[in-house]
Amino acid sequence: MEELQNRLKFVSTENSKLRKELTSGPETINSLFKCDRCDKLFLRSTFLYNHMKRKHRDEEHSDNE
Repeated sequence: MEELQNRLKFVSTENSKLRKELTSGPETINSLFKCDRCDKLFLRSTFLYNHMKRKHRDEEHSDNE
């Protein structure tokens, strides 16, 4: 349980840092990675990739048919 709490604290801290980075200027907005299935934006392509696997996994195959 303590390990999960520590991980949650770490993730929350990282999210806070990324939000600050996101609002740092207009040049950042142009370098965001947008999910084409919802309105979410990500600072790194790996974050978008993980989001797609978690949130849109079931939709993945429907576009290819």
